[in-house]
Order: sequence, then C-alpha cells, then structure tokens
Amino acid sequence: MQQQKNRMQGLTLALMLCLIFATTAVRAETKANKTEDKAGVASPTAEAKTYDNWTYRCELAQQNDQKKDAAAGRGDKKQCAIVQNLVLKQGGQTVMRVVVGLAPEQNQPFALFTLPLGVILPPGVALKIDEADPLEFPYEICQPDGCKAVLKLDDATIDKLKKGGKAEVSFHGAGRREVKVPLSLKGFGTAFAALTSSTTRP
Repeated sequence: MQQQKNRMQGLTLALMLCLIFATTAVRAETKANKTEDKAGVASPTAEAKTYDNWTYRCELAQQNDQKKDAAAGRGDKKQCAIVQNLVLKQGGQTVMRVVVGLAPEQNQPFALFTLPLGVILPPGVALKIDEADPLEFPYEICQPDGCKAVLKLDDATIDKLKKGGKAEVSFHGAGRREVKVPLSLKGFGTAFAALTSSTTRP
C-alpha cells in the first residue's frame, strides 16, 4: 500500500515538474530566445547563465501559473532550474536531458531525467557518482519528447554531485542492452548554489 502511494506521489511530481520546467529545458536546448524576440514574441526568460556544463535559467510564470500563484498568495514568481543536455555530435539528437530544480512548496531538490522513447521500463534508471553505489529509480511517465524519471536529491547526494569527479546514468535500450551515458559534474556546485539562492529572491 505504501509502495503504491509512493509511486502515485512520484507520478504526480513528475507530471507537475514536466509542466513547470518544460519551457526552461526546451529553451536551454534550443537557445531560441533571440529568434523569438526578432519575430515579435515576448520572451519569458527572466535570467540565464552558464556554469561550465550546466545552464541556470529562470522563466517568468505563465499566465495560468500567475493566477494560481495569486490565489495562493505567492504573487508573481520565477521558475528556476539548472539543465544539462547530452546531444549526439552527428545528427544533433538529444540522448538525455537532466533538469535539477526545487519542487514547489517544499523546496525539495529533485532531478528530472528525460530519456529516449523505446527504453525498457522495468529496470528503471540508475545514477552512479564516482565509486558510490548506484541510485536506482523508476520511470514515471513517457511523453512524446521522451520517458521521464524523477530522483529526489537528499543532502548526501547533493554533496556527492558537488564534490564528485564523474557520474553516469544507465538505462536499458533496445534488446535490453544496458546503455551508460556520462553526466558531467563540472559546474554543478556553482549552478546549484545559484538555484538555491534564487528561492530567496523575488
């Protein structure tokens, strides 16, 4: 019963994070702000900065979110996250997108992993930092842009990501073949500090 409850909470969180940070992740990947501005479309980007292999971005809340924030007494807020994309040199296909942010209300750090469609779901995803035991977590939902998995980040994991030398994400693709993808930790500590400090700014 508790396991089912945890899965439902994970799915709910994944859906919420996808909605909140979809624009942030896409803008970090496409860098389409200038093109949109030239076309006369107002860009909602409030802040953007690169820390080595991580991109810190904040987006102004969309109209619907503004109404919800006003109803909750929070006013107009920015939605911030740090993002890393792994893109194939040939073809430019995104193999993995990682969005690290703070879940609303609780300010709980999390990592939202988007992996290609066609992955084998039951084994889930594993994150290995240096020589530590891998952290295993399940997929929550698959959408047209990929399959999503959410990992809540406790203080110990955050510390490893800040101090670690290397990390890799593993999952199973076609033919149940294990795929290992490197995740760069360069710049994570500085980017995460910018993310957490953004919660104290209007």
